[in-house]
Amino acid sequence: MRRFFLLTGCLGALLITACTDGSAFPEPTGKGSIRAINAIGTSPTITFLIEERAIGSMAYKTASSKADFDDFEYTFNFEARLTGDTQDTRIASQTIQVVKDVEYTFVVSGDLVAPTITVWERPEREFTEGDTVLEATFAHMSPALGDVDIFFADPAIVPAAGNEIGTLTPGEQLPPIDIQAGEYVLTITTAGMPGATLFTSDILSLNATTTIQFMIFDTDGNDRGPVSVRLFDPVTGSAGSIVDPMFPPTMRFLHASQDLGAVDIFIDDPLTAPILEDQDFRGISAEIDVPAGGLPITYTAFDNIGSILLERDVLMFAGTRVDTYVVGEGASPISITALPDRRSVETFARFTVVYTETNHEPLDLYIIGPGLDIAEANPRFVGMVAGQDFVVTNLPEGSYDIYLTVTGEKTVVAGPVQVDLVLGDVVTAIVYDAAETTTADIILFPAF
Repeated sequence: MRRFFLLTGCLGALLITACTDGSAFPEPTGKGSIRAINAIGTSPTITFLIEERAIGSMAYKTASSKADFDDFEYTFNFEARLTGDTQDTRIASQTIQVVKDVEYTFVVSGDLVAPTITVWERPEREFTEGDTVLEATFAHMSPALGDVDIFFADPAIVPAAGNEIGTLTPGEQLPPIDIQAGEYVLTITTAGMPGATLFTSDILSLNATTTIQFMIFDTDGNDRGPVSVRLFDPVTGSAGSIVDPMFPPTMRFLHASQDLGAVDIFIDDPLTAPILEDQDFRGISAEIDVPAGGLPITYTAFDNIGSILLERDVLMFAGTRVDTYVVGEGASPISITALPDRRSVETFARFTVVYTETNHEPLDLYIIGPGLDIAEANPRFVGMVAGQDFVVTNLPEGSYDIYLTVTGEKTVVAGPVQVDLVLGDVVTAIVYDAAETTTADIILFPAF
């Protein structure tokens, strides 16, 4: 069967032999599969295209879903929004001849403006009924780590010279291997030094007749330990973090309830000793290590364990960095838990607004250039209320004035508060109640 595409001006065709009526494709003999992974630590989202058609987008440490294409030659393109631009720019292209029953993984790494494209090929794996094995691959995209050895074994087996799966240099992937379904631990060590452990996973329970890919990345502001490992499903493109339990989750406590007074905070049941004492309004704690799993958080009045003000259970995962705010009026405080994105991106500044103010009806927030008149501007965020989800906006480098106004009006409640941003900044603005109830306060702090 011959296939035809009708395309305006014959633009965007994948493989058209001539731009006239009757132009035809050769007959395909089968399909290969394509996916891409973003390994540029400070990049914005990268769009993945086959010729001129987008087939996926990837934030850092994520993959596009697998897509199947006929076994022809194609040019695959990569685009991103560069600093100061309003449209995406093509940053790289790679032409390959797709071969049937072969899986291709494009890895984008290096410099965003002129990235390196690495293409890994492997035969598509097919399992038969009753198979008891799965297929695993191991890849390394962290130049900061240098060469490493990969150990993947029963939890009872201690890494030793000679029992490593293989050695990886940044940019490499080991050949796929079959392993029996069961429980395993992934250990990463400095190459040639089995005692120099860089990373040890928790126990991983793996099912038969699946394909998985472990990949090492450079760490970013969201990571706890010195090594970042992700587990990919090559079929769906889904990914999840594999963490080292030696690095427990952390929690940072922020007091944003003017009426609540000074508090002690407990994470045990029954209450024994507070994890944080005498935190008052606008207090921001350091990041505190807490156990993974279900965490009972209790706020009491300072130095009064019997005066319980707020109770909440939170599920914590190893390797995460969580913020917990207490907001609201004293009679009905609420706790908000968030997992802020602390990764620095080279093409913009990330600006987060946390709204905790209760003295007003909803307010609008403006972010405008210095000296500009809010009468001539539109609000960036409309109808903000205490306890709502945090809002995030990406801003170009520069100076900005921040205002709060009555919703739908230009009546100023707070501001201007000036913030100077450079590319890569990760900044948070908290809107607090002010002592003068007709106003509000905007306090800036970096993610630390």
